[in-house]
Amino acid sequence: FSQEMPISSSTSSVVLWIVNTNDDTVHSLFMQPTIWDLIGAPADTHFSSFTDSIHPDDRESFSDGYSSILEGKDVQWSGEIRIARAGSDFEWYKIALVMSENEIVHCLAMNTNKQREIECKNKETRKLRDLLFSSGKLAIWKFFDNNQEMKPLHKFALDVITGLNVNWTFIKTQVPQAHRKRVTKAIKASLESGKNIELDFPVAIDANEFVWVSVRG
Repeated sequence: FSQEMPISSSTSSVVLWIVNTNDDTVHSLFMQPTIWDLIGAPADTHFSSFTDSIHPDDRESFSDGYSSILEGKDVQWSGEIRIARAGSDFEWYKIALVMSENEIVHCLAMNTNKQREIECKNKETRKLRDLLFSSGKLAIWKFFDNNQEMKPLHKFALDVITGLNVNWTFIKTQVPQAHRKRVTKAIKASLESGKNIELDFPVAIDANEFVWVSVRG
């Protein structure tokens, strides 16, 4: 004898339920939490009141989609809406509704809030990167493990530099002696181990002029 144990709605990112459109009631699937467990509503709440828990800006989209199913115009609808969870703020969910036999609608809600947060952070990171590039504060640098001669860098205006090439000759000629050993050691360690490198050091661009750079790679 075995019994399926229900998954708590607070730990599950996916919620499944069915709606009997004949009496507007919500029922569990496979002993799993329903949408009412997610938002903290009584089990006998009519599904038509679900819109009360949807963000005002998303209600029309959901209502139109659900109505199109009830009216027989479509057999399914999906979209992303914000739902007010029990004791929590609005969170983004991917909703899918499918009409089946006997006027039963199968429903799925999948939490996409964390995914959206990651996408938002990545978007902000890209914006910051683009801003730094456009303002001349950031440039792509490449290190070449050789001692070939390089044209001395006499100007460090990154707004006119699309990339900065560095090799051991650059280190010997343009990194001040007081910092050269530390920079050399760090680069060699990174080449041998394959680990990331984080360095801050000055670069000589004239006899008595230096500019500090922060290198990441």
